[in-house]
Amino acid sequence: MNAKIKYRAALVGCSRMGAFIDNESSNPKLSPYSHAAGYIKCERTDLIACSDIRTDVMKIAGDTYNIQEKNQYTDYKKMILETKPDIVSVATQPEQRAEVVIFAANNGAKAIYAEKAMSASIEDCYEMYDACIKNNVSFNLGTNRRYDSGFNSMTNLIKEESLGKLKTLVAYCTGSLFNMGSHNFDLLLKLNSESKVTSVTANLGEFIWDSELKELKSDPIGQGVIEFENGVKAYAFNISNKTKWDAICENGVVSAIDNGGNFIVHTKNKKYELDVEKKSSTLSLIYDLVRSIDDSRPHLGGIKVAVASTEIIFGFIQSHITHSQVTFPYKPLGINLNRNFAPRMPKYNK
Repeated sequence: MNAKIKYRAALVGCSRMGAFIDNESSNPKLSPYSHAAGYIKCERTDLIACSDIRTDVMKIAGDTYNIQEKNQYTDYKKMILETKPDIVSVATQPEQRAEVVIFAANNGAKAIYAEKAMSASIEDCYEMYDACIKNNVSFNLGTNRRYDSGFNSMTNLIKEESLGKLKTLVAYCTGSLFNMGSHNFDLLLKLNSESKVTSVTANLGEFIWDSELKELKSDPIGQGVIEFENGVKAYAFNISNKTKWDAICENGVVSAIDNGGNFIVHTKNKKYELDVEKKSSTLSLIYDLVRSIDDSRPHLGGIKVAVASTEIIFGFIQSHITHSQVTFPYKPLGINLNRNFAPRMPKYNK
């Protein structure tokens, strides 16, 4: 690896996660948080261009991150073709994400950092996969807990089996499937060493559904059971408004509480806290992407794990609609997320 190589990054979507969510964070140890702030902080990347259809939002993002006006585009395709970035960040909503990722993969990007959820349909997800594989493009999804130092420590403790074999995983606040479920499902996969999913059974709360078009008009809140090839079961609940996860092993339990702020180990004879150094998960994700370009292989992330968590999302939806357990791999029903809502305005200042 040549540590002197700096990769040129371009951002599509200059709103909250793209450029300004750092203004909402009160913990400096977790910064940088947004895509743009991550590229500025990373010693291996330069943020050279940005794109957004809202010129006012884009201009403020450009001014904030010192992006030249000539490199601010309302047309992301023109930006990619003219500036030829090594890394393309896609911080749009899921409904627009697939077309941007596929275009970037087919037009010279070496790597893509896409926000979650991966796509608005499982068919789009598979097309994104094909484009990245065909063009040897590295891909990381913005499921940040995968790159978090605390969850890495939790995963390593489970893998070493000092507490015995993993038996059960529990997520207590799954939330809406595309927004929060995407995080939870990816984390459950990570904690279980990426074991393949064999089936899901799920129940969703109220949501707006157009059965004729097979379109979701809102992001449904869901809960259910995920069964894995290695015999582990995961329970994705909505029984608390606090984000907590348990990994139940033969001889103890590892708990992530306070949204991953603290990690507690319970055994028959003692209780102790994991000593974890807090770091920016966004920065870790970007460095992971940089290493994947250097080595031409995925490290912590990759397109395959992104597809796996997306399959769980649509598996949950399909299970609810068909009132049945969905066995993997499953035949998609052509379900599509299409909310048609206006984007949130970012918070420009702390």
